[in-house]
Amino acid sequence: MKPEVAVVIDTETGSTDIHKAGICQVAGVVVSAKSQRITTLMSTYCKPSIQMEEGAVAVHGITEDMYRYSPPESWALAALDLYLEKLAKSYTVYLAGHNIDRYDLPLIKLRYPQGSWDSYKTIDTLRWARRRYHDVDHKLEPLYVELIKKPALEAHDAAADCHMGAEVLSYMLNSEGITMEVIANSLAKPRFYEFMPFGKYKGAALGTDVPESYLLWMQKNFHDPDPDLKETLRYYLNDFAKEKAETTYHSPELI
Repeated sequence: MKPEVAVVIDTETGSTDIHKAGICQVAGVVVSAKSQRITTLMSTYCKPSIQMEEGAVAVHGITEDMYRYSPPESWALAALDLYLEKLAKSYTVYLAGHNIDRYDLPLIKLRYPQGSWDSYKTIDTLRWARRRYHDVDHKLEPLYVELIKKPALEAHDAAADCHMGAEVLSYMLNSEGITMEVIANSLAKPRFYEFMPFGKYKGAALGTDVPESYLLWMQKNFHDPDPDLKETLRYYLNDFAKEKAETTYHSPELI
């Protein structure tokens, strides 16, 4: 068996919509499962293939002057793909990141489809945090502060986010005494939440403290929910429907 490593990746981009987002920064950090050593793999600005939205620039502060003389985003992603390929010769490689399943990896696949991205299992630390830590803020910076007990690093910088994500992943592995393989295999199977992970009822017990009307609203308005949320809505709305059916069947009017 090859030793396990996770490559925590992050991008800074021009839009929250992956179909409208060019990439202006790519970073990757390696976490060793055995030693927990964290090493920077790469960090580079790059020229986005799509013009940056003003709102995105206002958030991460990466302007054209900063990436004007940098390689195109396809070159940066080709370099990341090559680094992963070389690592995979000696290690079992996992791709990790905060919201990697819903944003960074789908975007990377769009912008560099010839990469070997599907060769690696993924570890989404956002999804794992939502499953395991229902009473904390799941955004990367406050989660880092809560779990690691250190001030957050520079916000909205891909390299800084990678390092915070790497420390968070290391904490998850150590605190629960599990392997990268266990997390990756668990996340590959959608699972319903026991507590509401965000929104108006964040932290409330699903099935008892979150009304059916709110779940129906989410089902109507969340057009592309993550696998766990999709399973959560299916599971609890089926329970509500079953409860209604049983109540109707046993109602006095029908006896």
